[in-house]
Amino acid sequence: MSLDFWTTTSEFLDTSVLKDFAASKTGITVEITPDENNAWLMMASKDGPCPAVSVWGPYSVEPEDVEECVLEVVSSPKWVWQINVSMGSPDNSIDIAKELCCFLAKKGKGAAYDLQEGKIFFPRPSWFSFFRPAKRKIVDVPEIKLNLVELEFFLPFSSAKAETAQELLDILREYCPAAVPTRFGLFEPYSYRLLPGSDKPFTDLWTSELSKDCAGMFFWNASSPCLSGFAIFADRREELKNYPSTYARRHSIKLSFDGRAFESDSQLANTVLELFGALAKRLNAFYGVCYVRRHAKLIKNTIFHDINETEGYEISAGRCWTGLPTNPTWLTWFGPGYSELVAPHLSDCQFVKESSPSGIFLQMGPEPMNRNQLGDYPALPDALKRLDYKMHAEIIPQVDDFV
Repeated sequence: MSLDFWTTTSEFLDTSVLKDFAASKTGITVEITPDENNAWLMMASKDGPCPAVSVWGPYSVEPEDVEECVLEVVSSPKWVWQINVSMGSPDNSIDIAKELCCFLAKKGKGAAYDLQEGKIFFPRPSWFSFFRPAKRKIVDVPEIKLNLVELEFFLPFSSAKAETAQELLDILREYCPAAVPTRFGLFEPYSYRLLPGSDKPFTDLWTSELSKDCAGMFFWNASSPCLSGFAIFADRREELKNYPSTYARRHSIKLSFDGRAFESDSQLANTVLELFGALAKRLNAFYGVCYVRRHAKLIKNTIFHDINETEGYEISAGRCWTGLPTNPTWLTWFGPGYSELVAPHLSDCQFVKESSPSGIFLQMGPEPMNRNQLGDYPALPDALKRLDYKMHAEIIPQVDDFV
């Protein structure tokens, strides 16, 4: 197992502080990645330098991201360093990791926190602190069970460009402002915040992740009733191991709404309906769906899927596209290419909301419907559900020979 420690500081420290720490220790060197988001403390051994401790950060944080006990010590938390010791690291790696945490906490006026024990180990509490009443009341965060209404879109490899990020934000603002990202990043706590009049942090992160060879991705929070979203980009490497023999590269975008909100807001279903159509068309999705995922959990505004309770609703496994899924959905969009193939099978279908050169829009009912309510979903030939390589190449636009 790995061990994790966090150091939260009120002052910014750049990665040069890691070199200062290494210089103060015998047999320790530091290797920093080119993007300066990750570093390794290397420990001398008979076989040469050996990775001992991985360091991530610093990342910006808000008080809401920080443990209560840390807030007692660091009243204005601004930055966090994440330190990890992996299984198989040299014997004294844990000691080195904790010493680094203390070093960062001293330099940045912060505190070091042990995630395994759930307590601060630097600074050590003074004797009188045991008799001082807590400044904040620690409250257990309730676990909320709910259904999710999820919108998911699949874009051709050639369609997700840097400009697509701005188009996404524009559509969300026009049709559902609550779905506009608030905080976003590669992992929680999210390092970036979308501020009024400045979309550049979002579009920059989109561009950075889109350009990664090894399939970039990032996530975001939104405002109620929209809970969260993410973008996952296609792998750009020419040779992909363990991928199906028939696949096409695709990008995906997902939005998750709180299903409870549809019960109290009679207009929300129509809002999501219009948003779905706008995203499908303007983002040039070759396929899109909206469905109800039952029995998810919400803890402190974060969605969790319980493997024993949350309904599985996989539309496209992995990061490749192997054909139309078999799951019925409340809303379905068949974009250019697929619309021509499914049109003959939907000619008399009462659920076709729109049929145009840009695609076919299928709506099964006025309100979100779960899988048990979709028994009338039109049947499509099995040949369309798992296409062969040649059909993929013809249906989904590809560029730069990435097929």
